[in-house]
Amino acid sequence: MPLNKKSRSNQANRLSQQLGDLIRRFNQTVEANRRQQRLRRQRQKLQRVDPAEQQQRLALRRSAPVRWLQRRLQRSPRDSQQSWSPIAWLWPRSGEGLSTREVAALLLRHCAATLLLLVLISLALNAIPLQLASPNWYLQLFAYIADNVPVLLLASGFAMLSLVLRGNNDRSIVYHAKLLRLSRLGYILALVLLPLQMGFTAWLFGQTYSNQRSQRAAIRANADALIAGAQQTNTSEQFVAYLRGRNLSGNLESIAAAPLVQVKTEFIRSVKAGQQQQEQRLGAEVSSTLLRYVINSLKLFITLFLLAGFMRIFQALVRRCKLDWISDEQPSETPANASSPNVP
Repeated sequence: MPLNKKSRSNQANRLSQQLGDLIRRFNQTVEANRRQQRLRRQRQKLQRVDPAEQQQRLALRRSAPVRWLQRRLQRSPRDSQQSWSPIAWLWPRSGEGLSTREVAALLLRHCAATLLLLVLISLALNAIPLQLASPNWYLQLFAYIADNVPVLLLASGFAMLSLVLRGNNDRSIVYHAKLLRLSRLGYILALVLLPLQMGFTAWLFGQTYSNQRSQRAAIRANADALIAGAQQTNTSEQFVAYLRGRNLSGNLESIAAAPLVQVKTEFIRSVKAGQQQQEQRLGAEVSSTLLRYVINSLKLFITLFLLAGFMRIFQALVRRCKLDWISDEQPSETPANASSPNVP
């Protein structure tokens, strides 16, 4: 009996070990299959990547700040001293040789960047002093942007021409990516300017109407106060004293000699006539001001709308320029002896 119990326990242990080995092997097989499937999907994904996009990614990786820091650390102290010394700025030295196309491309890029910086600096200077509670301040900034639209168009043209006259592939790809981001940002800003301009114009119109109402109310209040003060006088002497207290000009002796009722009636009529003239003058000034605002706002809106349309076209062209640019870099496959004469 004890032998049978030991043999049964040994057999049960063996079966449990075999079962554990089978489960472990099954788990390893499943994990290996998953790993192979994952690797297969990654290979397929890499195979589906466009060579142009892959080349652009490589160029962007090469131009990362870490690479720039490594290059700066690898330079010798003499080179860094020469490049950052004041003498190098006052009298630049010749570096590595560049082709004419590369020099023209770099010159156009620097011209575009300089024009854009000049516009931004001038805009910041014109924004001083800040008047955040006035719609005229915002509209003046928008008008300055509209006046500098030709400069922005010229800078965009310089940037596109620099892509045509590209020199180094890596630099051109990096500059193309930056130009694409800037064109997208410029298009978004141009679109945002349109509703903002309409909102600030409505604010300006509302402020103008409010000022007109306040001025008309002040004119009417002044006339009513003059009439009420004149009606409170009971004698000619009080009326003359009232006119002198109000600093009103007139022949006070004839007024004092005339009947009080007739003088009051004539004074009230003159006050109402002056009130009517002031209101008419105020209405004419407000009408001319509003007409000028309408014309200027329409001109500004049309200019900003054209700027937004140009930025949309420019962004689309910059985005499409990538494929054309890369296709131009591919060498044309022509047979070697196609242009060679037949030698007998």
